[in-house]
Amino acid sequence: MHRLMLLFSLVTASSSFAGMLTTSPIVGGTPTAVGDYPTVVAIDIGSGQNQGLCTGTLIAPEWVLTAAHCVLPSELGVSTQAAVTASIKVHFNTVRATSGTVMTAQDSMPDPGFNINNLGSHDTGLIHLTSAVTGIKPQALNFSAAAAPVGIAVTQVGFGVTSANGNAGVEYVVNQTAVACDSQIGTDANLLCYNQGNGKGKCNGDSGGPSFAMINGKLVEVGITSFGDQNCAQFGADTRVDAEQAFITAHVPLTCATDADCTTSGTECFASACIIMPFTANGLGVTCANNSDCDSGACGTSGNSSYCTQSCTTGADNACPAGLDCLDEGNGTGTCWPSSSGGGCCDASGHGAATGLLGIGLVGLVLRRRRR
Repeated sequence: MHRLMLLFSLVTASSSFAGMLTTSPIVGGTPTAVGDYPTVVAIDIGSGQNQGLCTGTLIAPEWVLTAAHCVLPSELGVSTQAAVTASIKVHFNTVRATSGTVMTAQDSMPDPGFNINNLGSHDTGLIHLTSAVTGIKPQALNFSAAAAPVGIAVTQVGFGVTSANGNAGVEYVVNQTAVACDSQIGTDANLLCYNQGNGKGKCNGDSGGPSFAMINGKLVEVGITSFGDQNCAQFGADTRVDAEQAFITAHVPLTCATDADCTTSGTECFASACIIMPFTANGLGVTCANNSDCDSGACGTSGNSSYCTQSCTTGADNACPAGLDCLDEGNGTGTCWPSSSGGGCCDASGHGAATGLLGIGLVGLVLRRRRR
């Protein structure tokens, strides 16, 4: 049976990161330079004997993606999530965990499905920064399981150690290839697994850090460093980003400029957000019974018809995606509604026609959208 170890580095009370920078991190890796991976950050978290080091990735101007166990109160010896949040310092624009631009957090959250006593899924955490990061384009994420199969080549980045007993705090990079997961470790549906018998991979302090892959010509994050064997010499395991889509998008307003910024198959960019293409499963304009049927989180009803909708500003250009009109509900607000009862086959202008939508009742008028 494998002896599993979370890839999280604790620092003793008398230690500091400055005193830990004598050896290189990431097993078998090479050093990076400032700017090589601008979205990758060092996370100084906790205090005293429970001070720790993790790695993370900027995925939106105010949001960092990391591992659940990096922001779990029990791992940091505190009783509340607020105490975790108060201890966080995130280092940007640096390859050393003691320097760079330091930002604090207003909130932190582990995936509620994570179980530290049953590793193998949901090891994903989020840090909500106190202010937005400027000058760094957030990292694109992969939400398509098919795009990250067993055998995919990845680039792993982190601030971790070279061995189970090594020092940490310098950013290194290494290339690896995903292999089928041992059933004792977990499933390929939840994890990307790696054979570290080749002397390459992640170790303590790399927790929460990214595994990148080139998909459709773009570097995207496919894995989040989670756990490995005690000596970082047999295997490593990432939480799959695609398996964590629901948790991530429930909290983080992922932004885009063009359709090319949306890496998930079947999505497009609208109003700076990646949405499921209208008139496809769970997208705007398809029939629904409940809010949960819709990617937008809103199922609207008018007469005998119910469609996935979202709010819009009447009269605005491109108020709704193609094939939907912004129908007036009064006070300048409206609802995106199919241009014809047959779906998006007719009016592709999306210019916000001021047609009244009488009797529309949004199921759950105060919407709990997945993207906030």
